[in-house]
Amino acid sequence: MPIHVSWDDTEKTTLLYTIDGRWAWNDLYDALDLGRDLMDSVSHERIDFIVDMTDCKLLPDNALSNFARMASKPHPKSGRMVMAGATTFVRALLNVMGRYH
Repeated sequence: MPIHVSWDDTEKTTLLYTIDGRWAWNDLYDALDLGRDLMDSVSHERIDFIVDMTDCKLLPDNALSNFARMASKPHPKSGRMVMAGATTFVRALLNVMGRYH
């Protein structure tokens, strides 16, 4: 699986998504489902995220519509997201998304 999901801390307050190389939107949706299951397994009110894109330089097609789809259905416990290693294009795309959602 090109997208790995795990707890980043022993307190289980931060999820780490590591994206390795090429991936497809179905890979991301599967990873998000796993992340939701992990979030549901703890009693914390807020879970933060780290998305490590250090080894990911390309996005699959239809990035804008897929990011919009994800942004429209946040988990109730969703906290802040920090992205590491994102390309300039990905950062710009997410900044634009943030203005409209």
